[in-house]
Amino acid sequence: MDEKIISTIFKLDNMLRRMGNRIAGVLGATQQQWAVLDILNEAGPGGIPLSELGKSLDVTKGNITGLIDRMERDGLAKRKDDPKDRRVIRANVTAKGKKVLRDIQPVKDQWGTRLFEGFTARDKKDIMDQLNRLMDRVTELES
Repeated sequence: MDEKIISTIFKLDNMLRRMGNRIAGVLGATQQQWAVLDILNEAGPGGIPLSELGKSLDVTKGNITGLIDRMERDGLAKRKDDPKDRRVIRANVTAKGKKVLRDIQPVKDQWGTRLFEGFTARDKKDIMDQLNRLMDRVTELES
């Protein structure tokens, strides 16, 4: 049963990423860029250190560097030096990146509504509780 659960989670992850890429692709972005834009937008005008962004996405330093390179090239994000620490590079969302987020929001909302149609608020809370519990367990095992 344990292997079946893990296999199902992997399959669901792939399916959600494909759907995310389709939604974001309409606006010329990827699912991962969409996730970065959400994090940068939440970080506010001060931005977020690239190292922290990588941790939030659970990706390597090299992956986050390449991702931000492409997002800068596309005008979605920008880098800036940290005024308090010369060793730190921060990333910020640009006006174009904010527009992509605004444009994607209604599509994202509609998709979320359709995805969870038939699920009660209690069902969704239970799913979140179990997923958080599973993530905590994976974190324990990684240590």
